[in-house]
Amino acid sequence: MPEAAQAWLDDLVEPATWIAAGFPQPVTYEGSRAVMRPFREVIAAALQITRANADGSFFPAKNAVLHRNLLAAYGPATVAAADSG
Repeated sequence: MPEAAQAWLDDLVEPATWIAAGFPQPVTYEGSRAVMRPFREVIAAALQITRANADGSFFPAKNAVLHRNLLAAYGPATVAAADSG
């Protein structure tokens, strides 16, 4: 593996929870049955989790990138669903 690629992998920090990654848990369990949340709900919740504070800042700061990418990928309809949730 190229040295730069290995350095990137070595510095990669993986979130420990779904919330830390900016997403709600997409699956819950009822006994031994897995229940999947609808994808649109997961994305709408991610938009809520990663949204800016009242002063326009993001916490953590990396949420700004995630929020912008979600908006670009899923657009106004999902934003409307997040705002109404």
